[in-house]
Amino acid sequence: MKRGLTICIAGGVVVLFALVAGCGAKTPNTGMTKERIAPCEGKPSCISSTNKSASPRYIEPLTYTTERAKARAALEAVLTDWPRTRIVTADADYLHAECRTRVFRFVDDVEFLFDAEEKRILVRSAARVGYYDFGVNRRRIEDIRQALADRLK
Repeated sequence: MKRGLTICIAGGVVVLFALVAGCGAKTPNTGMTKERIAPCEGKPSCISSTNKSASPRYIEPLTYTTERAKARAALEAVLTDWPRTRIVTADADYLHAECRTRVFRFVDDVEFLFDAEEKRILVRSAARVGYYDFGVNRRRIEDIRQALADRLK
């Protein structure tokens, strides 16, 4: 009797994870509006450099000292080499990538908008599903910041 219950529970867990994992395939809700990266509202599984600096959802923009084209090419190379990441949109001043989490393959949308005048890259990283991301989006952007700096040396 215990074995049957265990198998039933295990099967239910597998079905639940399959359903939740499928949710990651929904249409992306990117923060690009009128050529600006949107701030994050609501859930803590989003960070943006357009949030107010006092907000827990704020992250510093990426910066560069070289010409925009070189910084953009370097960022695109970083994203191309990034594990479980694919670039969805690559325009002159905007990059949108999808990053999948390691275990459950949830999709996070990561966006970069170049501000050539100020030599900075506005960034937004948000989980498509779920409320809390345990800091994954913030750590990813900080790691990308370091990889970009290393590539531009």
